[in-house]
Amino acid sequence: MAAILPFLERQDDPAETDEQEDALGQTPEHTLGALRGLGKVGASPECFVEASRNPDALDQAHTQLLQTAWQREAVREILSRGRFQAQIRNIKGTTPGKVFIVLDQPIGALLRGGEMSWSPVTDGRIQQVEILSWTSKMGAPSFSLPAGSPSIGGSCPGSIAGQSINSLAQLRVNACHVTKQTGLPVHLDRAICQHCYAEGGQYSTANVQIAQVLRLAWAQKAIADGSFVEVLSYAIANANFKLKGGQVTVDVVDPNDPEKIIKEKSYIGPENHPGRYFRLHDSGDFFRPEYLEAWCHVAAAFPDILFWAPTRIWATSWGMETVDRLGRTIMPGNLILRPSAFHTNEPPPSLRGPGWAAGTSVYSARVDEDTGVSPKDAGWEQRAFDWDCGVYAIEDAKATCRLAVDPTGRVGCRACWRYPQVVVNYTLH
Repeated sequence: MAAILPFLERQDDPAETDEQEDALGQTPEHTLGALRGLGKVGASPECFVEASRNPDALDQAHTQLLQTAWQREAVREILSRGRFQAQIRNIKGTTPGKVFIVLDQPIGALLRGGEMSWSPVTDGRIQQVEILSWTSKMGAPSFSLPAGSPSIGGSCPGSIAGQSINSLAQLRVNACHVTKQTGLPVHLDRAICQHCYAEGGQYSTANVQIAQVLRLAWAQKAIADGSFVEVLSYAIANANFKLKGGQVTVDVVDPNDPEKIIKEKSYIGPENHPGRYFRLHDSGDFFRPEYLEAWCHVAAAFPDILFWAPTRIWATSWGMETVDRLGRTIMPGNLILRPSAFHTNEPPPSLRGPGWAAGTSVYSARVDEDTGVSPKDAGWEQRAFDWDCGVYAIEDAKATCRLAVDPTGRVGCRACWRYPQVVVNYTLH
């Protein structure tokens, strides 16, 4: 069994050292007061992080990031006292074929006296998490990691310049990676990562954070010891893709307690497109080159499955070179890697080289406070994307990829997987 502790000690990722050289050893400046006048001191004019034009929205987003950071830190501290292993079947020996990450004791046993009264952990019986999750809107299996900057235990190195929870030095240095690809400066209040859906709502609850922290801890160890490809390949080979539909169990927020997640059973319709679809990272991203390379090998083992992964590793020091290298060598055609836009109401970077599919954007219908013009009135979406995702284009909690219409008019949209040349937009959610 492997100890979680080495991961939880926040050892610096060598791949990001050059991006954080001015900030290593510093405590992140978790105050919005530090953000006033950002970009005025020591920042190059072409990639500076601009002060907010909407401080209230930035303040609210910053508060959510702080809440998630606290919850994740508390979970990490508790889990650091235990050990884990990946195993086939659950702790009861049932569920053959499924892979679980199992703690050596229930999480409640890892709590110290009195901690339950302040800890975000609400169920001390948790001792295992399934290595794959299920995305209810997409109707597909997924591998989900903690989202956000590595400074708060997240797996998204490309988010560093877009989250106010990082130090000013980190924001400034990493903003230049964004500008290098987009030609535009970073604006924190419009940065998609600042308002990340995967760091709020049910994603920010302790139960979800426990599962994601354990998956990331296991993934880091498995990449190091060479077991990642074998274990994930086994899990995917035995996953139930629900091609004929059926009952699924999903985690939802308890309507009586927003801090609690409950299991809810629902029914999903049949798959309308031939083939199988895997959503890589409904939360999280590729945290280092070796991890992306491992997923190339996993996808290559399943040529009949389409793997789709949105990513912002293009905004890191190593992402462009890594995708170019793997795209020319081992990246299979069924791994659809889409570069995600950095800001709302801006197109994604156009990275049409080897390994890259067309990107994704996040369109907001809100009126611009300075001009009084909405992006739609200005014809923005006609210029910036090719297809507006039908799942997020309507306010319907029951909307799913299996029920939405695709670009050809067919019911059962899998555009994100099946049309790699199409820029896809997701209405702000």
